[in-house]
Amino acid sequence: MQEGLFVLDNAKENVSFATKLFVHKEIDIRGSRNASQSNFRSVIKYLENIDYDINELITSKIGLGEVADSIKKWSSNPANVLKIIVDLEKK
Repeated sequence: MQEGLFVLDNAKENVSFATKLFVHKEIDIRGSRNASQSNFRSVIKYLENIDYDINELITSKIGLGEVADSIKKWSSNPANVLKIIVDLEKK
């Protein structure tokens, strides 16, 4: 599984987390419903075995000062934005 990604299935009871661990490890939490563990395993296996450039998934890399403008562009045309990376060190 991709580092930094945690997929949470539809739990039957409340689940609590020590959020410090997720923040410290920069883990993304994604929810899913109507998918089984075997579905996730199939997708992971597929993604591990295809030849693709992960950078093609990144729409743009921006600095903190560009966030507001990027959100407006994303909001007006969401189909053209897949992932925006905010570089806090970029001016």
